[in-house]
Amino acid sequence: MRISTLLCAVTLHLLPLCISTSWAQTPSSTQPAHATTWLTLSQSIRPALAAKAWQEVFDALDPHEIDLAGESEFDRVFGIAAARSGHITRAVMALERALDQAPNDAVLRAELANLHFRGGENRLARDLFESVLNLPNSNTIPDDAQRRIDRFLRALDERQRSLDTGWSGWTSLSYGHDSNVNSGTTLSTITLAGLPFTPSASLQATPSSVRKTQIGARWLGSAFGGDTGLNDCVPQFEANAQFNDVLRNADFSQQIYGLDGAWVCPQEGRQREWRWGLNYNQAHQGGTHLRDSYGVSAQHAWYSGNASMWMTSLQYSEQKYLTDTARNAPRATAQAGWVSKLGEEEAWLTGFTFSLNHEMPRDSARHHMGYHSAGLQAYARYHLNRNWSVLTLLSTERRSYGATDLTFLSRRVDQDATQSLSLNYRINDDSQLSLSWSDQHNQSNQSLYGFKRHMWLLNWRLALGQ
Repeated sequence: MRISTLLCAVTLHLLPLCISTSWAQTPSSTQPAHATTWLTLSQSIRPALAAKAWQEVFDALDPHEIDLAGESEFDRVFGIAAARSGHITRAVMALERALDQAPNDAVLRAELANLHFRGGENRLARDLFESVLNLPNSNTIPDDAQRRIDRFLRALDERQRSLDTGWSGWTSLSYGHDSNVNSGTTLSTITLAGLPFTPSASLQATPSSVRKTQIGARWLGSAFGGDTGLNDCVPQFEANAQFNDVLRNADFSQQIYGLDGAWVCPQEGRQREWRWGLNYNQAHQGGTHLRDSYGVSAQHAWYSGNASMWMTSLQYSEQKYLTDTARNAPRATAQAGWVSKLGEEEAWLTGFTFSLNHEMPRDSARHHMGYHSAGLQAYARYHLNRNWSVLTLLSTERRSYGATDLTFLSRRVDQDATQSLSLNYRINDDSQLSLSWSDQHNQSNQSLYGFKRHMWLLNWRLALGQ
């Protein structure tokens, strides 16, 4: 078995490309002057190659690079071994030499593209990945290989969007159905002061169609330079508005307006972000202005390498009820979380967020409506290819209320659990379609507040401008 065939069998977890298949370039039959030396050396590394002992392969070949550089089989094996053992610069040089002799070799192009991807050379990585798909014999590339290349290109798309400077905008339209839009009880009988009662229609779960409209604009500045002391820092600003309507008799609507800013500063490979936000939330029902909310937020995030991020944030808002001022209350939230892209193609995105919340009406007569809570949210997204992705989310929250409710003669405690699943399709570079389903179950020691809720939502998002 030739060494290239063995290499194909044991190394290419990146792409199932086979050097000796019909779509890989056939090595020249002309033996170079040092072919016997390479033949002898290749026999000695065969056990290490079969065991995927890349550092051992690299150590065995390293002393011979000066003599054997330019021999296509040597450069191929040495380049891949160098890449797998972390000698990136040496790997790039060897693979480029091999590619000069075999320009239509898809394996070499894919390996070299992966090195540029890992090194943050986005343009070089994109050109090489796209060139694999444009080779004369690209129609013979295995489907799994094409899917992996698609995922790399999708990851490069995401990287590029985060770097585009200037103005951009977006709009989003959603339509769906909510089985319990008012979070009403799903029980036919509830207990008040130890006695059974039938809840009125307004307290029972009410299904409804829902509609959401969102618009937003974003500006990303270019890096500062000079002697300002802010070298490489990038400012960002985003303004957005959201309009939610419950279509049951069109009697409830909500408008949310936000303004967010950020200061992004790479620091020796550990990028840091400082974000701030302002938001205003307004709710109406039956033509009556019910509630306003004003809030501010601050967030600090720092990146560990290119793919992992830690985050902490603080949020404060004032809840102002226009028809029931006794419920006016401040709300504070503290969060900490982690998110990471996983896999060679960054196909997986996974993370969690832990949160603490506190809301307490200033009027002591309404303290039974105030609460403090602790919650945990975990999520994972997987890109099937460049266009399709799946997102799943699980969350739980425990809320303990501030005082005894005289109606129930007890202090309310809720345990809420939500799970959701979303299927997303990228129509083109500017638009995306998603279908999501969620299930919520709130358990409470006060029967009136226990409920179940199911919701599905179809969403279309369009990017505008850059």
